[in-house]
Amino acid sequence: MRPSGGTTDISGKHHGMGLYIAESAAQQHGGTLTLENVAPSGGGRVTVRIKAGSNTGSNN
Repeated sequence: MRPSGGTTDISGKHHGMGLYIAESAAQQHGGTLTLENVAPSGGGRVTVRIKAGSNTGSNN
């Protein structure tokens, strides 16, 4: 359900941390995060790619 303003952020504030955190997590695992415009009305697609079987954590 969307508020009347057409945004899912009901606070009306955008701090931009979500995509930064997602991109950082992807990069830590050897992956990428890309953004695409997919609709003239402002729709978008976020794609996170991480190589299967990648293990860059300290629990080896």
